[in-house]
Amino acid sequence: MAQFSVPPAGEAYDPVGYLSAFLHSLEDQLREALEAQPGDLIPIEFHQLALDAFDPVPRELALMRDALGMRDILPALERHGLTGPSLVFKLALIEAQSRRYEASRRGSIRPARGLFKKLLEFIDILLESLSAALGVGGLVAEFKKGIEKAVPDDFGEVT
Repeated sequence: MAQFSVPPAGEAYDPVGYLSAFLHSLEDQLREALEAQPGDLIPIEFHQLALDAFDPVPRELALMRDALGMRDILPALERHGLTGPSLVFKLALIEAQSRRYEASRRGSIRPARGLFKKLLEFIDILLESLSAALGVGGLVAEFKKGIEKAVPDDFGEVT
C-alpha cells in the first residue's frame, strides 16, 4: 500500500525529502495498480500494454530523484510552489485521497476505481509542477495520465 507523507503544517521541513518520498510512493502506487488483477483497475485490453509501457518509468523516477539532489534546485522548487505551505497543501490533498481510496479497498472485492482516478488526478497537481521544476519527468506524468484515462469512470462511486 503506497503511503504519501505530509510535512507538519506550520513547521520547518525539508521539501526535497518529502518530494523524494512522494516519488517513491508514486512508483509504489503505479506498481500496485499494475499488479492488480487485469480488469480490476486497468481494463483487460490495456493491462499488458500498460505493463510494457511501465518499463522506463522507474528509471525516469530515479532521474527525478537525482535532479532533486542538485545543489541549486531549491529556487526552482519555490517557483513551482513545491516548498512551504503550498507543498504541505498539495501533499495533504494527495494523502487524504489516498486514505479514501485505501479505505474503499478494504472489505471490497474490487477496488473503487472512481476513487483511484481521483487520486491520480490529485497526484497531477504536484507531479506536473515537479516535472517542470526539475526539467525531467514528463514520461512519468504521461504514463500516469494514461493509466488515469484507461481506468473506466462509469461506476457511480461517490468520490
